[in-house]
Amino acid sequence: MLAQEQPEKLKVFIDCNHCDDEQIRQRITGVDYVYDKFESNLHLLITEQKTGSGGSEIKVNFIPHAIPGMNSFTLTRYTPSDATSDMERTMTLDAIRFGLMPFLFSTGQDQLAEIDMDHNTMAPIHMTNPWDYWIFEVSTSGEFEAEDSQQESQARFRLRADRTTEILRIESEAYISTEFKMAKDNDNEISNRNNQKEFNASAVYSISRHWSAGISGELSSESYTNIKFHRSLGPAIEYNFFPWNESDRRRFTVSYHLSAARQDYFEETIYDKMNETLARQALLAEIEFMQTWGDLNFELEARNYLHDFSRYGLGCNVELGIRIFKGFSIFFEASAEAIHDQLYLPKGSSSIEDILIERTKQATSFELQGEVGLKYTFGSLYNNVVNRRL
Repeated sequence: MLAQEQPEKLKVFIDCNHCDDEQIRQRITGVDYVYDKFESNLHLLITEQKTGSGGSEIKVNFIPHAIPGMNSFTLTRYTPSDATSDMERTMTLDAIRFGLMPFLFSTGQDQLAEIDMDHNTMAPIHMTNPWDYWIFEVSTSGEFEAEDSQQESQARFRLRADRTTEILRIESEAYISTEFKMAKDNDNEISNRNNQKEFNASAVYSISRHWSAGISGELSSESYTNIKFHRSLGPAIEYNFFPWNESDRRRFTVSYHLSAARQDYFEETIYDKMNETLARQALLAEIEFMQTWGDLNFELEARNYLHDFSRYGLGCNVELGIRIFKGFSIFFEASAEAIHDQLYLPKGSSSIEDILIERTKQATSFELQGEVGLKYTFGSLYNNVVNRRL
């Protein structure tokens, strides 16, 4: 009598930035987890983004490779704003368990498929929304650090009020921060206190699956940038080359912003101004991809003041991670900015003390930052064991 041939286990590759992949391997057994997507026949791409309620939208994308009769599909779960990390992990696990069912049956592992349904939880639930989609958030924090020769402290307060629907998104935030720095050497002591106050609000209307329009305003004050009182208001329009319901996986937006502002300064600026009225325009392009080949985040901004086009700024930021071939990946991060629009700089030269304790913003024509790295993983492809001991 011939022995019954055991079906080959699913080879699963977990691809996520915020999920607990160790818990997934520990709780969901019966499949082989591999560390190289090129060796898998099921790719789990797990994405997460914030919802209007302050919670999260978790999407588990099931992407099969060479499994006859199986196509890609997505399961979505929503967490409330007060969800704990354990609740989010449990929802992700449940989505993976249900999504694995058709693949287990397709590969002859149906004996591993179990569904335990509580009929009491299937009763209709009537949802009410007494807050009319409004979400409020209050936060405060403080920091303190002291040594013999220096001392730093900071206190912050933030209040947010947001309302999000499919058609209209309203966001508003009030922020207050005070930062103190002190350094001394023998009998010499220098200190600085930087106060920042800001209130901003915006409303964005969804015109279609691709177009959006909005208006935003801001009131602010910051001693570090010599801004005694800033107020601005202006419209914006945005186009997304992909439908917005795909924003968890891919997004390519181009937006145009126009604003009018009035600024008062603590000290006279290098352009002999104590206050002025300004008009500015900005063009922004943003690209985000989270795909099986890797991740891409790209931002490009061009801005200028309308009264003088030589007062402009150009900024670019790139974050890229690519799986090149089996076990080998590369990541790259870089940002660069050309700065020619610092109209707020105070007149006069800065002392070395001003620079060291960041008393005032310094003049600069550029800012650069970058990082690049390679990663190569080799050895055992299969390892379902979770061991977090010392």
